[in-house]
Amino acid sequence: MNIESITARTMKYSVTASIILIIIGIIVNMMDVTDVVLYAGIGALILCPLLGVIVTTICLLIEKDRKWILVAMILIAISAINMAISVIMID
Repeated sequence: MNIESITARTMKYSVTASIILIIIGIIVNMMDVTDVVLYAGIGALILCPLLGVIVTTICLLIEKDRKWILVAMILIAISAINMAISVIMID
């Protein structure tokens, strides 16, 4: 299993899907219907790096590389804390 290629494919497909959602959202928004799809695309694009870290962590779990699993888990925890703070600060 090549962690780099799996992570790269995950990032490529998630960014592509996010851009497609954004384009559809722009088109739908131009028709004055709703902007929910646009916001979903932007949200998905923001979450792409976190998805990459999660996929890498799963690959590391399969390979049983404990040192890098710990690093990846710390990165996921920091990202989760940042997202929680962001949500709290919005209100």
